[in-house]
Amino acid sequence: MGKITGFKEFERQDETYTSVIDRVKNYKEFTVPLLDKEITKQGSRCMDCGIPFCHSGCPLGNLIPDFNHMVHQGEWQKASWILHSTNNFPEFTGRLCPAPCEQACVLGIIEDPVSIENIEKNIVLISGEMGAGKTTLIKEVLKGLNVVDNISSPTFSIINEYKTSNDDIIYHIDLYRIKNINEIEGIGLFEYLESGNSCFIEWGDIIEEIIDSDFNKFIISKENDSRIIKKIK
Repeated sequence: MGKITGFKEFERQDETYTSVIDRVKNYKEFTVPLLDKEITKQGSRCMDCGIPFCHSGCPLGNLIPDFNHMVHQGEWQKASWILHSTNNFPEFTGRLCPAPCEQACVLGIIEDPVSIENIEKNIVLISGEMGAGKTTLIKEVLKGLNVVDNISSPTFSIINEYKTSNDDIIYHIDLYRIKNINEIEGIGLFEYLESGNSCFIEWGDIIEEIIDSDFNKFIISKENDSRIIKKIK
């Protein structure tokens, strides 16, 4: 749920659209996103309905009241974890899904339902802002190391293995979806780290204290339209 009285205090607010004359000039998004604080209010509209029929309305079984509550509290990272626990591609469903969850929303009986689909899309967008270009940087580094395989993001696969033109093996690892040490052991991460091959790890803070071998740590931050890379270890 969001705020207990949120559905009484805030009205539903949807994104607007850019004019047709402007949108035909490019292939960019044609919706005008809400401000973060407005999306937070939309999450606050999720009421304590007792039986969340949105669960059964969603074909994926998304934990909708749970991530709405995190949005209400401004906990975007936690909202993203909850959303990704049941949905591998919220950036797609947040745009294309016909949103049967909103049809099932209990609030819709008396008022406009919670704008679940738009909240879902923005959870991905806002939490994504925390990533200032780690994957892009690693892709360019791998190209410089003469990787001959197609380079892609390991966000969903967790670990990608590549070969170089010299037949060396390089691992590209993304621990964004890993929540605890048990999951790390479950994917056999330490075997990769101890293989003697180069490993590039995104969201590696969770294992920083338990890595025995030496490693280099870089932090990428955003400053206006630029990216700043700092080596801190």
